[in-house]
Amino acid sequence: MSPGRARRGMAIVLGGVLGACGGDKGSDTESGATEGTSTGVTEGTSAGGAEWRRICDGSQELRLAVRVNGNEFVQTTSIAHELGTSYLYVRGDCRYWVASRSRPSQPSQFHAENWQLTRTGVLTPELEQALSLSLLYDRWPAVAGDYGSLDEGASNYLYSDGEASLRCSHDCSWGVDPPLEFAGVNEAARGWFESLWDAGEPMAASEPVAIELIAPVVESDLPVTETWTCAVPWPFALDPASISHDGQTHVGPIASRPIVDPALAAELRALRDAQFADEPPDACNPLLISDSWVFFLPSAPNLPLLMWIRDRLPLEAEDGGVPLPPPPPP
Repeated sequence: MSPGRARRGMAIVLGGVLGACGGDKGSDTESGATEGTSTGVTEGTSAGGAEWRRICDGSQELRLAVRVNGNEFVQTTSIAHELGTSYLYVRGDCRYWVASRSRPSQPSQFHAENWQLTRTGVLTPELEQALSLSLLYDRWPAVAGDYGSLDEGASNYLYSDGEASLRCSHDCSWGVDPPLEFAGVNEAARGWFESLWDAGEPMAASEPVAIELIAPVVESDLPVTETWTCAVPWPFALDPASISHDGQTHVGPIASRPIVDPALAAELRALRDAQFADEPPDACNPLLISDSWVFFLPSAPNLPLLMWIRDRLPLEAEDGGVPLPPPPPP
C-alpha cells in the first residue's frame, strides 16, 4: 500500500462525496440498504482498477467504526467519551450513524459535542467504495496497533472493523513504525463526518436517547435559582434517583443512562434540539450559558441537577457506548 493510494482515496472524498451523498438524503431505508448490501464478496474493483474491501456484508453487525477521542483540553462529559467527540459507525446493512463536532455549525455553541446531534443514512454502493478506499479499510487488519499520542492536547482517532483496531494521532506519526500510508487519513475521516452528516437524516423522535445527570457537591444553602443561571424545577415524570448510578440523586460522570420510553425520549430530544435552532428560544440556551441544563427538585431547592442529552445508537451496550476491541501494541 503506497502513500499515493491513500491520496487517491482521499481525492474521492474531496471530489465526489458531497455530490453522491446528496442523492441519499431522504431515501427509503429498505431500498437503500438493499443497494448497499454486499452479496458476500469481500473485495471489489473500482473503476480505476484498485482493489478495495467491502464494508457492507448484509449483517446487523458493526463493520466500520471511526471515532475521535477528544483531547484533555476540551471539557467533555461521559456522553462525548462514550461514542467519541466525532464518530462514524457503519453496520453490515450499510446503515450508518454519524456525528461531527463541526455540525451543526453555529459560532455560539459551547462544547456542542456534549449534546451530539446524530444523523443516520444508508451508504450507496458508490459511497461504500469511496469510504473503503479513502480510509484504507483493507489495511486495518494488517496494521492494527496503537499509534496514538500520549500528549494530553492531542486528539486520537480510533479505526475498527469490529475485530481489528488501530489508534492514530498526528496522522499516525506517533508510536513504533507507524503506517506511513495513513498520513492524511485522519483528515479524510473528518471530511466523512461532515459530508455524511449533511447527507443523513435526524434520528426519529421516539428513538432512545441517553442522558447524563450530575448532582455536583455544593456548599451553600442558597436556592439553586440564586447560584446557577437559568435553573428551573425538574419537569419530567421521572425520579432523578431512578437514573442515577447508585440509586442516589448525587452522582458523578460515570456513564450515561438510556431513556427508552418513546414519549419521554421524544420530549427530551425536542428539548435538546430546540437549543440548536437558528434562533434559540431564549437567553437560557445551555449552549450559550452553562453548557448544561440546570434543574432542581422542589424538595431540595438548594441542590442543582446538571443534565445533558444525546441520541442513543442501536449498536450501544446497555451501559452506554459502542464496545470496540482495543488496538494491540504496535
